[in-house]
Amino acid sequence: PWLFMDDMYHGLEHDTDPLTLAFDIYPEKGVSLNGLSKTFGMPGIRIGWLLSQNQDFIRQVTSLKDYTTVCASSPSEILAIMALENAKELHLRQKEIVSKGLNNLETFIYRNKELRWSRPAGGTFCLVQLPQSACPASHYCDSLIERKELMILPASLFGFNDTLVRLCYGKSDLSICLNEWQDDINKYGWS
Repeated sequence: PWLFMDDMYHGLEHDTDPLTLAFDIYPEKGVSLNGLSKTFGMPGIRIGWLLSQNQDFIRQVTSLKDYTTVCASSPSEILAIMALENAKELHLRQKEIVSKGLNNLETFIYRNKELRWSRPAGGTFCLVQLPQSACPASHYCDSLIERKELMILPASLFGFNDTLVRLCYGKSDLSICLNEWQDDINKYGWS
């Protein structure tokens, strides 16, 4: 069997060293997927890569890519080269944004004690449980869009129950969003 890991968030672990990549765990048949979107904070670039120590696998994937992809966007390739040349700075910037966002979210949840969550160990997203008194998350999120133009996604869109919302804390403007959300909670509660 092969071990394939989506390592797009590699390097965005919180309070710990980066986790071991799949191709290091299982050199014969380990494959790690990575790219610029998460760790580098460049989701629009749409450039990624596979890492594997299995040379036969790399040859097969390269051959398949040659038949299925004419070329990536030239501007994306140029920006990707620039990003990789400045990888350390971009990675540190993204870690800073994510860390600040996580701290802001933690403060927000502490202030709104009826919310429940488990502080994430890495990445840029988490699930937060709304209070028992709240309407279903799908209805609540629709209301937030109507009242505040604030988009929070119900976790039911991702197969979870309708008491949870999915939040991104990897945004540089998160404090503005949380202030808007707090204002809505103060005015309307959890309806």
